Amino acid sequence: MFFSGDRHHTELSKKSRHRDYPIYDLTISPLTAGPNPRAATERNLNREDGTFYGDRNFAILKVSGPRKERVLKITVYNIAGEEVWSREILAKDLR
Repeated sequence: MFFSGDRHHTELSKKSRHRDYPIYDLTISPLTAGPNPRAATERNLNREDGTFYGDRNFAILKVSGPRKERVLKITVYNIAGEEVWSREILAKDLR
């Protein structure tokens, strides 16, 4: 899992790899900076459907579960604190 920012939009990307675990990248921004209006038209073949958000936002990440059954829950919220989208990444899917 990689985390990136300063792109002035939010999205979750997943790169599937033959015979190996996928690589995720969560781009999360902006909360205080202005959104990038051009970001919505940028081509990203690895973007997970429904995860692009171009307005001000923030995310909360929660890790739960037993050691070998961890779950990473990503929840993105708009500036008013309302949920925009949520995804779970399961440890079993990273093997």
